[in-house]
Amino acid sequence: MPSLAILCLVACPQVYVVAGPKPLLDAIEPLCAHRAAEGFDVVRHEISTERDAETESAALRTDVHERILASERGYLLLVGDCDATGRPTPSRTRPGLAIYGDDYARFAATIPSDLGYVDIDDDGRPEWACGRLPVRTANEAAALAAKIVDYETREHDAESAWRRELALLAIPGNIQQSIAHIVDNAATLLLTQEIPATWELQGVIGLHGNPLYAPPDALLGRVRATLDRGALATVYFGHGWTTAFAPVDGQPVFRNRDVPSLASAERTVLFAFCCNVGGFQHEPAFGELLARAPHGPCAVVAATDVSTVATDLAFGHEVLGALRRADGPTRIGDVVRVAKRRLLDGQERDATRNQIRTICRSLGLDTSTRLRRHTSDLYHVLGDPALVLPIPYRLALDATIEKGRITLTTRSTLDAHPDALTIEVRRAFPDETVVLTKKMEWADDASAVAELGRFERGRVRIRAFGRRGETHFAGGTTIRVRQ
Repeated sequence: MPSLAILCLVACPQVYVVAGPKPLLDAIEPLCAHRAAEGFDVVRHEISTERDAETESAALRTDVHERILASERGYLLLVGDCDATGRPTPSRTRPGLAIYGDDYARFAATIPSDLGYVDIDDDGRPEWACGRLPVRTANEAAALAAKIVDYETREHDAESAWRRELALLAIPGNIQQSIAHIVDNAATLLLTQEIPATWELQGVIGLHGNPLYAPPDALLGRVRATLDRGALATVYFGHGWTTAFAPVDGQPVFRNRDVPSLASAERTVLFAFCCNVGGFQHEPAFGELLARAPHGPCAVVAATDVSTVATDLAFGHEVLGALRRADGPTRIGDVVRVAKRRLLDGQERDATRNQIRTICRSLGLDTSTRLRRHTSDLYHVLGDPALVLPIPYRLALDATIEKGRITLTTRSTLDAHPDALTIEVRRAFPDETVVLTKKMEWADDASAVAELGRFERGRVRIRAFGRRGETHFAGGTTIRVRQ
């Protein structure tokens, strides 16, 4: 049974539309029953493979838009792949952009994009969340639906550290050195400024001088191991093809042929901020194989065609921001929907967003509204948009320092709080050495207070985490000890 933490996501009736050919919809019936048990109004929209794809696409768009007008919160799950003819489950199309000049004009005429189904006013800001199960057969659909239900209902390990883990893969590939340094600089920026202290960081960086550096001949093994670790989210920045993360110095990073070697990556969600990985119009596409693999990621968020490094980084920043702001379990489609809207709005002051734009503009890379809209068209969820990311509820940490001694006060953002706390103190990135682990009970008070002792000068990262039943809590803060 879903935990109370998951059930409380549905505060009001929400619509869950599943659209695809009848055999594929029948195959995912257990997933539909799971969503109905959460409180969703589950609606089937059968797509005929006898009529032309354009007619079926227009009918689906009309149906979904009418439902958007009636319900402000909803999810559209397209069940079925989409080839060049729009079969078995058609996508919409959008005008492309000749991003890198005339050499790429063949990519620029149109791009496949499901955004039009859930963007009622065609401004690039989706009203509903949308995703696609990129399957061809009923067996594939049933297997992927079972993987999703298992992800949300499985009894995980007691400590559940993976709920607080973020894996970062920043691997520029064989692209211009200046752009490679943008990827590295932006990755370091995200590591030091964007990743909250709550998160445990894993990862691989593909450039010399970074604390997470891995040489080219070690990348394949390190990337596989990082995916198999099963962090809550795995984030890739770099260069992508329809069949692989692009190689570095002739050494493979990860390819279609490597997907079957994954042993335990089904616990992670992969966000691939690069070109082509989500290109479901190709068969077999890299992102599709990852999502369909029994031990591949439970969902893949990726672009269907050629993107730009500037807007990939900008969109990545917004996705990480949505994850950072989440207070408790959050659906992946809402993370992507909110990130797309913020990517296009982009008016509020945001230091990291401005730094990314400054870095990109210094090398003549465009971050215009036109390209940000193109990015919104490109990125898709290959998976169920209603998939629940089991992010812990937030603990607010207040650390005070007196003569090098730290006192930590912890409060919960909910009425409830953990039965007990585990507190870790580490040297801040890039060292991340654990210098103290402390366990304590939490009495029925509004807050818990712990004396952590004396520490040497420098920045330290403090994490606190615990659980009450199936509800998980975590918090973090970074402070500087000055004496």
